[in-house]
Amino acid sequence: MTTPPKPLTNRTVHETTAEIAALLQKWANGYRAKDAVGLLALVSGDEDVVMVGTGADEVCFGLAALRTQIARDFSQAGELDTTFSNLRVTLAGDAAAFAYCDVVVTGSVAGEAFAMSGLRLTAGLMRTAQGWRFAQMHLSAPNGAQDEGRSFQGL
Repeated sequence: MTTPPKPLTNRTVHETTAEIAALLQKWANGYRAKDAVGLLALVSGDEDVVMVGTGADEVCFGLAALRTQIARDFSQAGELDTTFSNLRVTLAGDAAAFAYCDVVVTGSVAGEAFAMSGLRLTAGLMRTAQGWRFAQMHLSAPNGAQDEGRSFQGL
């Protein structure tokens, strides 16, 4: 039987933001080390976990799909590094939070360096007895065809 987390009543958004920043750093470290087991330990563990990447086919529903996506990422890349900045956290009661941050992913594919900057991550997190865990993550890239100051492309 799992012990429920203690209530957040005496906690602040600042403390929670620091905990979620630490979780993001663990995620980055897991990708850098290509540690699939470690990454999967950072998600809620529910079969209804949802992860969405920047590729058209990078939509994962459930742990098996996420495990497959992580394996694909690792098989296609040499080095991987992820940095997070501009973290914003919104609390939703005692055991849920939403987070936004800017993301830069760098590394190599087939010996060629790459950099994906300007990425944006939104995440839904659950507080468990083990700490904060990702329930949903969505990594997106701005639409390059949409001019700044415009709500839609082509206008």
